Amino acid sequence: MEKQPLAATPGMGSIGLERVVNLGNYETYRVGYVKSFALAQEDPDKVYAEVRAKVDGWAADIHFQKDNVKKMIDDALPAPTGKTAQVMDALKPFTDRLTVTDGPSVIFIRTRGRMSKEDWGECNVRIRAQGGAFHGTREGLAAKDVHWEIPK
Repeated sequence: MEKQPLAATPGMGSIGLERVVNLGNYETYRVGYVKSFALAQEDPDKVYAEVRAKVDGWAADIHFQKDNVKKMIDDALPAPTGKTAQVMDALKPFTDRLTVTDGPSVIFIRTRGRMSKEDWGECNVRIRAQGGAFHGTREGLAAKDVHWEIPK
């Protein structure tokens, strides 16, 4: 949306409001609205309430649309089967903090961000119970390459 210059006429006032919506993963949106009004004809408090309701509604819509898009993508993806489904069931309490990728001969599991020591340990136990192993050493792999592998 382009910024439109406000008409500069005598006796006019304007109220503007902006919200920054943080969606995570370094993704932010800025929504704003400015309303010009004649000071003698409209109450500034009512105009502010109108502007605030509009901007807050847009900010809520952005979060709602993001959640709907994520749900649509999840619904469109085929449900995991076989060993992958078994692994997903075993890791159910941690699925929001893990990325599971189905490879040709192995299943890769990576963390999303930091995990507490207790949660990481519990994930490690559950993955080892599935026949998996942790791949990553202090002097070896870069942080993005550290993962668990479970053979199919």
